[in-house]
This record gives sequence, C-alpha cells and structure tokens, in this order.
Amino acid sequence: MNTAHKPNNNMKKIKTRQRHGLWNHKHYRMWRNMVSRCHKESHKDYANYGGRGIEVYIEWRDTPSSFIKYIKDNLSDCPEGFSLDRIHNDKGYEPENIKWSSKMQQANNTRTNKTLSFNGLTMSQAEWSRKTGISPMTISNRIKSNWSTEDVLTKPVKACRAV
Repeated sequence: MNTAHKPNNNMKKIKTRQRHGLWNHKHYRMWRNMVSRCHKESHKDYANYGGRGIEVYIEWRDTPSSFIKYIKDNLSDCPEGFSLDRIHNDKGYEPENIKWSSKMQQANNTRTNKTLSFNGLTMSQAEWSRKTGISPMTISNRIKSNWSTEDVLTKPVKACRAV
C-alpha cells in the first residue's frame, strides 16, 4: 500500500496551529472549548449549550484572535481560581455577557437554581442560606410548605428536641 500521498495527521495539526499562531495562548483553550460546547454536536456538553440555543458571538466563532483581543481589552486578567462565565445564563457568549467568576459564583448562575427576592435582593437559595444561617434544606422545606418569602428567610429555626 502506497502511503506517500496520504496527508499526515501531525502535519495537519501543525498547519492549523501555524494558521493563527495562538494554540499556546492562555485563552486559546478557553475559546476552543467554548466554541465546541456551543457548535459541535459531538461535544459531551453540547445539549446544555448549543442544544439549548447558546451560541458564540459570530465575530469570535472562527477567529480566536478576536475573542482574545476582546478579553484583553475589556476584562482584567483572569483572577486565580476564576473562569469565564456568562452573565445572563440564557444568552450566548457575546460582548457584554461574559465575565470572570469563581466556582461558587458560577454555581449560583445556573438555570436549575431557584431564586428568592426579598427586601430588594434576589439571590439563590444557597446564597440566602449563607446570608441568613438557615440551612438550604430548611429554606427548601419552607418553600414547599408554601411559607411566605419573608417567613422563609426571617423566622427563627426551632431547636431540635433531645430524645
């Protein structure tokens, strides 16, 4: 079998890397993963991104340099332990809708989170739990029992009786 005319996969990778020269940039992997989640049906997380309409801004989709330039010009350096997050969870990766967030902040920015609004603040149940000292389970149980939001967040927790 003559393999002299078959393209070498390693050569393809090298040519792709040379095309934009950014494959080793600190934000390139972030860009590649973002585009894959949103635009490649074979990606393991596609159903949670592209499958529900989340897209990458057209100017960034095919050109990592435009995405990296936006990051450089509009966001500070990524703080240690933070990663790229969408401000509005149902919108795509686009200018004015991305920021650096900690894991805890990202956990509070999911579509499965339940939020409560009280005294002008809207926060997830987990955030209210941290703020009030009431356990997430107690907050959840009170909501399921149709307590008012004020009572859910302000009524003291009764002490457990010793058995």
